[in-house]
Amino acid sequence: MSGHVTHLKRGNGGLKALDVLIKILSEKKLVGSTNKRFVRGELSAVCFQDAPLHGLAQKRRWLNEG
Repeated sequence: MSGHVTHLKRGNGGLKALDVLIKILSEKKLVGSTNKRFVRGELSAVCFQDAPLHGLAQKRRWLNEG
């Protein structure tokens, strides 16, 4: 267990990941995903996870392989 939750985000629509973070902070809004690899059903979802930092590194490796 961790004292923090994490939301993983990568670049989107030609924006770099840092630009996406700045957009999220300035708009104060997260847009849910409908990616069938992660979300089931027709509603969109935003995922937060409670994971130690070494677990995030493993997750990133898995996402890049997929």
